[in-house]
Amino acid sequence: MAITLPTDDGLPLFEELERNYRTVKPAVQAIYDMLGTVERIWQTNGVNQILAATPDDAIPLGQGTLTAAEWREIQRLFYALREWIQTPATLSTDPEGTTPGPIPLVVISRRTMTPAGAGQIIPPPATHSLQEIGGA
Repeated sequence: MAITLPTDDGLPLFEELERNYRTVKPAVQAIYDMLGTVERIWQTNGVNQILAATPDDAIPLGQGTLTAAEWREIQRLFYALREWIQTPATLSTDPEGTTPGPIPLVVISRRTMTPAGAGQIIPPPATHSLQEIGGA
């Protein structure tokens, strides 16, 4: 007899858990991929320098609707997510005891092999000097 959850569609326990995991994992992978894209665009275009030269209540370069202050808040969020992705997890209720678990990046990057053209892995962003991006 399979163990089932009281509110599910009668699926065995681990099938229910796996179904949910298969929904969550691609979403987290998409967030990770988008963070890499944002980091590349941010660094390549010198966004830190643009924000430093923009008053808090102004829209940077007159583009979009977010103020420089709002972009700085968003930058903090991106940094926090990046730090989380790269930090080994030691949890108070870790199933493996007090041994640090895998780095979240390791878990979310375990992707199945996809046929050619079905997906693209974005390489890490390159670093550029101020001169390369048109800065001072």
